[in-house]
Amino acid sequence: MAIRKPTKVNIGGQTFKVVFQETVTSSVDGQKIQGEMSSQEGRIRVRKSRPFLEVDTLLHEIIHALEYKSGLEFNEHWVNRIATGLTQVIKDNPTVIKYMVERLKEDDEHGN
Repeated sequence: MAIRKPTKVNIGGQTFKVVFQETVTSSVDGQKIQGEMSSQEGRIRVRKSRPFLEVDTLLHEIIHALEYKSGLEFNEHWVNRIATGLTQVIKDNPTVIKYMVERLKEDDEHGN
């Protein structure tokens, strides 16, 4: 059974469309890149790739969206390190991730 890729993600009250593409080119300089977040278009583009890199890229772009929504400025090196670190934590700890998702569902059920 194929895993469904997300088509949208809500970040800071804004819904971003998520698009997975064979090739992603930078809207700034036309270079081939792994992913890109556009706050104006409300879109995250991710290059189709091997699973770890695809998840890492999606997290990377989500962090950029959080950066935009919070008014903070993160350097690219920091975003790369945090995204890859979180991707590895998710990969290495599926029971922790499952616990967190299930626990947050309980929070929703209690109206918090």
